[in-house]
Amino acid sequence: MGAESFEDNAPQPWLSFDKQEDPAGVETAGLPPAYKPQGKAWVVPEGRHEYNWPNNKEVVMNKFVLRWLINIAGLYLAVLIVPGVQLRNEDFLAFVWLALILGLLNALVRPILKFLTCPLIILTLGLGTLVLNTVMLYILQWAAGLFNISFVLTNFWQAFLGALVVSIVSMILTMALRDEMRSGRPRRRS
Repeated sequence: MGAESFEDNAPQPWLSFDKQEDPAGVETAGLPPAYKPQGKAWVVPEGRHEYNWPNNKEVVMNKFVLRWLINIAGLYLAVLIVPGVQLRNEDFLAFVWLALILGLLNALVRPILKFLTCPLIILTLGLGTLVLNTVMLYILQWAAGLFNISFVLTNFWQAFLGALVVSIVSMILTMALRDEMRSGRPRRRS
């Protein structure tokens, strides 16, 4: 066999800069060998920045800010369009605080309510989620009152329409901004 070792003759797929796929299914087109995934982690040499991926804190913060802005837009349009959804002090800061409260309620209270209303959601083929969103607006009205923000819902149907507007705006903006809300790492192939 000579002086060559077994490892010298082994194929080295990371030396080629062609479009390849690693064993985990991540596309690694054109990345130099040091940037290839090692297991589930990406190995990036010290001092190199062009291929650094954002850390988890940056990703979570970016998602939080984007969700907050989406909530502001949804609440603003709901107050603007639906006559029974009113914000008495209509300055921008009131919308900012209202969206922050809604985001916290969606993160803390909504999963519990979704779990409790799971049979209703399944029975109505998902339409129960609209009723859940309406209930969340009523909880938002109560929570906003605790912070002296006068958010008023006149009746159930107006609250339902307001929740529908907030949901549609949230869905459209989430779809439009889905690239920014992604973690910034290469997509896995399906």
